Amino acid sequence: MGPIDNKPVNSPGYFHRSDDASKTATALRSTFNPSPNNKITNMLARHHMPRAAGMVNAVRDLDLSIRKSWNQRRLDSARSKLGKMTGAEEKPGAFDLQRQRAAEQQVEQREHNIRRLNGKQLIGQDAKAGRLDHQTVSELNEALQSHLKGKDYVPLSGLSDAKPESVRSRYLNEINDNHRIKVHSDGPPQLASYVANRVSAAYDRGASGVASRTLSTLQHALVGIQGAALSVKGAVAGSLAESKYLDAGGRARMDVRAARSEQKRTMLQASLKGNEVLKQAYRDVVEEQARSARARFAPSDNPDQPRYVVRASAEDGKAPPQTRSWERRINQLRQQPDAEQGMPRKPGRLARFALATSNLRNKRAVHKAGGDMLLAAVKLNGINSDEQNAASMRKMEQSATAYDKAGHKYVARRSLLQGTLIETLAKPEMREMLDRSFPTQDRVHDDLPWQSRPTPRDDEEA
Repeated sequence: MGPIDNKPVNSPGYFHRSDDASKTATALRSTFNPSPNNKITNMLARHHMPRAAGMVNAVRDLDLSIRKSWNQRRLDSARSKLGKMTGAEEKPGAFDLQRQRAAEQQVEQREHNIRRLNGKQLIGQDAKAGRLDHQTVSELNEALQSHLKGKDYVPLSGLSDAKPESVRSRYLNEINDNHRIKVHSDGPPQLASYVANRVSAAYDRGASGVASRTLSTLQHALVGIQGAALSVKGAVAGSLAESKYLDAGGRARMDVRAARSEQKRTMLQASLKGNEVLKQAYRDVVEEQARSARARFAPSDNPDQPRYVVRASAEDGKAPPQTRSWERRINQLRQQPDAEQGMPRKPGRLARFALATSNLRNKRAVHKAGGDMLLAAVKLNGINSDEQNAASMRKMEQSATAYDKAGHKYVARRSLLQGTLIETLAKPEMREMLDRSFPTQDRVHDDLPWQSRPTPRDDEEA
């Protein structure tokens, strides 16, 4: 007989209930893998050292007995709790039914654990007798999987293919001060997508053992650290949303940031359960964010509430330009009259130098976009193929968008020196820059791809 190792098997490593859309909430292990203790015991028995084989196997058998006793106590407790729920005379509500299903799943999990522990003890007995081979493990796998199929479980597969959708967002731009709010997230957080992909791949290949548990621990640690950081950011943003030192635009953005910190934590927690759970969590978050954006966009009688227009992003994904909180604060300070002269204060040399320096980036972007437009125009006038002309035209459009965005930001920042930011933003040429590259939209967002019916028009909903 050859050595026993954990070679990949064709049978699936996990089964799940047929009505479980997440595939991981009811996932149960469906295969056995001989442990290092089993391999050493089997080797010693084959080399005619039964006493040594028995001593090594006793360690494994003690571990399995302790785990089996602990699982049996938990199973008895879960059965008792389930019996109280099903024996109640009152008609259960939706929350009670959810608790009952969770209790039923816990009972099934404990029963399955005991069944697998019994199988591991059988593997240990065969190893102690030197009879452990691949046929033994295959028979136990077939018996366990046959039992799961009889309880309406199906093989778990294809979890790695269930990728969350990515939906391009529109933006709310305030009519007067031009602060910007993103309608919804374009996709789950990067860490959430990474963790969900690794978890899904582990389920698909039937990963188990110490290496799998270690990787799972690291994933939980990463999600926990990121979640703690988001919790702190959300708390700070929530406090700033009530601050009197910020204007209406700043408070609105802080309010959105606080809500989205919590939503990112929700998606991070969902990523630990695989792609299907993360996909559903992302859908729920986008729908919640869209409802919040529609509420902000709806007309209001409150004069202090910001008034927004909806703008689409550019073809290359660029967001519309916006004003920063510090820019609006400087503009407000410049409008305050001097106590002695009774006229708006004149900016000093240091203030002019600081603003001019901060505007250099926008000025460079204007020159670069203008040069790219000129180069694309020269290429279009040449003798080119249809593909080259199409590429030059795309480059021309992208450069025009970049030119409008950089020019809008450059002119707006220059107006801070005179304290005329709001008046400058209201000029027809500034509005034209935005409307040309970032056209206004009638609806806050397009129909979401997973929704069966179109979302209501925002004017009708308002």
